[in-house]
Amino acid sequence: MRYDGQKHTLDFIFYVMSESEVDTHVTSNDKMYKLSNGSEAYYRENPNDVLTLTLKKDEIGYSLGGSKADNFNLEVLLDIAESI
Repeated sequence: MRYDGQKHTLDFIFYVMSESEVDTHVTSNDKMYKLSNGSEAYYRENPNDVLTLTLKKDEIGYSLGGSKADNFNLEVLLDIAESI
């Protein structure tokens, strides 16, 4: 993002949940990706241009999200998931 003297906000969703709750956040339309540790992550592009990635890692569930307008994309979400 370029700084132009204007105030900007960057919205990011980071939701932590129980591992058992993850299944309620995944649909059959989500695309599955494997993380480097073998965990599965489920990616979805929502109609409002918000992208989400839901995963289980170390017995905890996570849902990550961001807007295309804020320059989030699958690669960014996967990088964040790998860093957890």
